[in-house]
Amino acid sequence: RKVALPYFKDPALTVQLCERVFGDTLPEFADIVYLYGHTPANEADVLAEGARVITMYPEAFLGLCGLQKHELKPSDPFSGCEAWTETLVRAEVPRGLIVWVRQELDPIRVPCTDTESFNLVRWAQKEGERTIIIVTPTFHALRATVSVVSAAVHLGAGNLDVFVRAVPQNMNEVVQ
Repeated sequence: RKVALPYFKDPALTVQLCERVFGDTLPEFADIVYLYGHTPANEADVLAEGARVITMYPEAFLGLCGLQKHELKPSDPFSGCEAWTETLVRAEVPRGLIVWVRQELDPIRVPCTDTESFNLVRWAQKEGERTIIIVTPTFHALRATVSVVSAAVHLGAGNLDVFVRAVPQNMNEVVQ
């Protein structure tokens, strides 16, 4: 059962959840700034904002969905972590800050927001990290937040602090 289920049953709690997601302020410290994978049409804004946000956290990692091009099917819309890394390096993000968060397809059998969330939480637990900033477009922010918090509860990682940077969507891009 999703942690957010009570929010969606109660309109007042749904509004409170939206206020938290879309009105979130960034913390003074972060262990990882994580960019959720997106389609090529939606990735430019996420990559640009990730490159901007990581400059505020010189001690943090910049995490990417760790699916490599050879692991993807031709129908998968994600460009792969190699392409994202090269884009970020061209944007002057130090290569040494970038980590690929391995994507084990368990318990979810397909690459998706839930898969990324479970693997992000597992990575944070393994590395002893506590403070996560997720970067994703506004249309995906609520889903990503609910997913990562649900994964944290499911995996017994209630000590994580999760913050959201909802990236305004460039309306000249096609939302897929």
